[in-house]
Amino acid sequence: MKNITAYFTPATLEEAIHLLREQPGKGKLIAGGTNIVVEKDPTLDFLVDVRQLGLDYLNEDDERIYIGAATHIETLYRSMLMNSLASGMFTEMCSWFASKQIRNMATIGGNIADGHSAADTIPPLLALDAQIVLRGETERVVAIVEFLKPEGGSVIQPHELITEIRLPKIFQQASGAFLKNSKTREDISVVSVTTTMIVKEQRCDVARIALGAVAPIPVRIPAAEAALVGQTLTPELIEQAADIVTEQIHPLTNFRGSAEFRKEIARVYTKRALQSCWEKFVSSS
Repeated sequence: MKNITAYFTPATLEEAIHLLREQPGKGKLIAGGTNIVVEKDPTLDFLVDVRQLGLDYLNEDDERIYIGAATHIETLYRSMLMNSLASGMFTEMCSWFASKQIRNMATIGGNIADGHSAADTIPPLLALDAQIVLRGETERVVAIVEFLKPEGGSVIQPHELITEIRLPKIFQQASGAFLKNSKTREDISVVSVTTTMIVKEQRCDVARIALGAVAPIPVRIPAAEAALVGQTLTPELIEQAADIVTEQIHPLTNFRGSAEFRKEIARVYTKRALQSCWEKFVSSS
């Protein structure tokens, strides 16, 4: 970061976009700054602070929940509205997100912007069918599965920024589970598994299975989800879904864990998460 020569605090979205498009050199947005401080990118020339743009909000209408990109993780953790989704799954994720000090600085937009494989918020957003609103010269809305590039990273263009995340309220009818393996509760994920499920007439009507830190980007496993839809969950069926997950992920070995370890954790956590979702419906019916 020693090459940074300019720090801008635009008052409008238009001004921020103009800076990203016209300012010479390599720039990056900053809100909480928790990623930038850790990454220490030596190629950055300037920063654009978006804290004055009114992007820290949490709203709803009859169909969706709207999260401003600059909303802090701690705000989401304490939100009853977010806790209403998938039996509190998103709130559970937030409780595993670093420390309270970091949650009070880190923003949801900053956490998802680069599409990092171990970003804790992305698997839950995948499991909630989130949409990402991007603003550049025009505004575009992309499903989060399309927001992530298969080879890694996101589809954000250099002159764009995330303004909002949208979540369908149908998942207020869902049960959910978030499980994370890490060296400490506050550390980066070795593996995370998120599941959501809607059950109707004792059969799985909607299923989502998403994992972090097992591929270049966080991933959903549609084949495992399809194996559950229309079925009454049994231990055998849950085992089958976990087998599919294990077959379709391709984790790497690094200093945090081996590929084999990650596969085994993904398998075990998928089974636990699916069982937890099903039991929440059974106990409430």
